Amino acid sequence: MVQVLNGNPYNRKFDVYSFGICLWEIYCCNMPCPDLSFSEVTSAVVRKNLRPDIPRCCPGSLSNVMKLC
Repeated sequence: MVQVLNGNPYNRKFDVYSFGICLWEIYCCNMPCPDLSFSEVTSAVVRKNLRPDIPRCCPGSLSNVMKLC
């Protein structure tokens, strides 16, 4: 995702990151950063390596897939 947000060519890494975020959203039934605007999320992902916290109650196998993404 960082590559795309920085204006670099699209590659599979973006799909993998997006899949991990989709898994998180489905499991949590929420948006990862509801209090931030799109530009704030974009900046935090690129500059601060922002990632949503995975709940402790999340099954280990699903948590591992999210972390790998």
